[in-house]
Amino acid sequence: MHTHSNSDGIDKTLEYLKDDFEGIFDKKGSYHLDALLTPTTPSTAFELGAVYGNTVMMQCADQFTVPANHAGIPGISIPAGFDQTGLPIGIQLLGPDYREDLIMRIGHAYEQATQTAEWRQTKPRVVRELEE
Repeated sequence: MHTHSNSDGIDKTLEYLKDDFEGIFDKKGSYHLDALLTPTTPSTAFELGAVYGNTVMMQCADQFTVPANHAGIPGISIPAGFDQTGLPIGIQLLGPDYREDLIMRIGHAYEQATQTAEWRQTKPRVVRELEE
C-alpha cells in the first residue's frame, strides 16, 4: 500500500516552480527572456542586529532568493546602491539552467556600466562605522 507523504506535495511544487522558470527562459515561449532581474530582498538591508533572533523576518528577507534555489537555476546577487539611510540595496540576476556564464556576463556588464556611479565610491555605512 502506497501512502502519500508530504514530500510528494513538495516534489510537485518544486516541479511546477522549475517548469515556470523554464517557461520564462524558453526562446519559443511567451516571455523570451535571457535573464530575469529582481530585487534580492523585499527591502534594503536591516540595521545591524535589528532582526537578530527574529527568524520570521530573516526568512521574509530570503523570499526572493528561495525560488531560484528550489528551481535549481543559477542566480547572482549584486550591489545596486544605497538607500537614503546608507543601507545597501541588492539586485539579483536569474538565468536558465547551465547559463551561469550568461548571468556572470550580465553582472559584469552592469558593474562596468555603473563603475563611475557615485554610490560605487561610497563604502557601506557599517564599514565606515567600523573604521571610525
